[in-house]
Amino acid sequence: MFIDELKLKLRLEDVCSFTVSVFDNKYVSCEGVKNVVFSSDDKVKLRVKKHLVIIDGKGLKIVEIGDGNALISGEIVGVQYE
Repeated sequence: MFIDELKLKLRLEDVCSFTVSVFDNKYVSCEGVKNVVFSSDDKVKLRVKKHLVIIDGKGLKIVEIGDGNALISGEIVGVQYE
């Protein structure tokens, strides 16, 4: 996968604890997920290490989750982390 190659090339394999990819405004893929903190039709909060990834939108749905990965679908309005 591209992210794995990028981590190796930039020597970030021990630094990057999570990655977030946005596909158009329809999907968000997150790697390094520990658990789902909150999920509703307009917001999903995912715990990644010491941070939260917050996905805002409309009609949000967790399509798939497992093995530290999550795929969220819907109309994605924004992604932030804290």
